[in-house]
Amino acid sequence: MIESYRTDITLINVNLLNVDWYIKQLKNNYPFGNNNLSLNINDEKIDQLRPISWQDTEIELPVDDPLNKENKIVWTLKPTFENKALRVQDQLILEILKTNNWKRPVYFSITVDESSLIGLSEYLSLEGLVRKVNTHKEKISPERINKNITQVYTYKGMNDEHLKFDDDLKMMYQNYRHLYLQLANYYYEKEERQKAKQILDLMNENFPEDLLPYTNLSLKNEVKELNKKASEE
Repeated sequence: MIESYRTDITLINVNLLNVDWYIKQLKNNYPFGNNNLSLNINDEKIDQLRPISWQDTEIELPVDDPLNKENKIVWTLKPTFENKALRVQDQLILEILKTNNWKRPVYFSITVDESSLIGLSEYLSLEGLVRKVNTHKEKISPERINKNITQVYTYKGMNDEHLKFDDDLKMMYQNYRHLYLQLANYYYEKEERQKAKQILDLMNENFPEDLLPYTNLSLKNEVKELNKKASEE
């Protein structure tokens, strides 16, 4: 937003979707003007939004997708607050999906907690540091991830001498490692060991451990184990 980069995107802070002024800003006064959030609720109703009593409910959204023979996506939306209510942010995410009606692609950052995905996990396809809300069940898009990690992401921050002093930044970079691991796992499960090994080698080249130590021992062990399996003849 500050640098006016990708002004075609409507960027939404999920946690702030609980606040009326923020919702109205997205709807009426988005900074770049031409991509206000489309909502079928007026400002007066926005002011009245509160958590609502909720129980497990099956949600359907129609789709037009040859890979989805049912012409709809179906999932269970469970209570998100104390197992008995639905937060305002979850009501808004559902409203956004309904109003958007697939006109624009919708993505969640991979850093968004599972509890904020309104039960959509089966329809979220990993494409990089984001997961796309899909019209059919798909866990991962290897083509998009490959393009992102080899042509889009630049990793310039790895050359920043301040990296070694910034623990938060080190933790953020682990998201890239996890992404590479997911893609390598995909290839390994498809019995494409050479591709899996190439992805892990590329990861180690872009994120050498001497410059970026692992902050998660479990992730380090997963990488080590998959590297071992992918290297076996």
